[in-house]
Amino acid sequence: MRSIVEALLFEKKMGGTADPETGVITSPAKGGVHAFHGWGMPADAMYGFGQNVGPQFNGDGKQVSIGELKHAVNYLKVYEPEELYVYSRGSAVWARVQDSYPDIASKISKVNYLAPAKLRTMWGAAEVSLDDKQGEVFAAAQDGKVPVKQAAKIAQDIGQSTINIVDINTKKDVSDASSFGTKGHANARILAKHQNTTAVPVEDVLNNDDFPDWQDASADEEDLLKQMRATKDVADFTPTGLEEVRILIRELILGSIR
Repeated sequence: MRSIVEALLFEKKMGGTADPETGVITSPAKGGVHAFHGWGMPADAMYGFGQNVGPQFNGDGKQVSIGELKHAVNYLKVYEPEELYVYSRGSAVWARVQDSYPDIASKISKVNYLAPAKLRTMWGAAEVSLDDKQGEVFAAAQDGKVPVKQAAKIAQDIGQSTINIVDINTKKDVSDASSFGTKGHANARILAKHQNTTAVPVEDVLNNDDFPDWQDASADEEDLLKQMRATKDVADFTPTGLEEVRILIRELILGSIR
């Protein structure tokens, strides 16, 4: 599993025209591992599953469209994935497939969720109850788009007792919460690449009021730092960026003492 997600680091733009029925822009092989991408991304941005990068979704960022659902269902019918990675909005598309086409969804034995944004109410899949399947859920401490708490709710929904929380080195100034959080979200699809990854009990997140949930919005600086501090308390690493803030505060205090 690790090699699959690590390979996502090496994104490859393959281009091409999407098939009108399946959204395919590459030459997928039948079976094996496939992926659903996030909003505003080309399907080949999920490169790393061999040729199986998945269908192209071209929704407007609002409710999952009939066209996106058609691409997803037809793709699954034709290529019969054994394992699926769903990233961000791709998790909402997958939820709609489960809800509307349970017979097709049941044929996939394992589904992994990367920074899953399925609970965003405007996408029309928040109330769908996900099937218990084999699979893991990954979330980034610095993700300002999908809260770790929402990812933990999804882990609970699919019957998982743990959630994988990852330290993403965004190389951004934490005070720029929009840029910092977006960077943390964009890198969530390469979660298993990072050494600082901890499997945390789902209940440690869901029962912890220090983990914020900004619903359909994006995090501001306060929420983002709060999430990073909460992660530090339940995981075995200090999220990158949080340590930088601590050092800066310490230097300011020492400077004032001098």
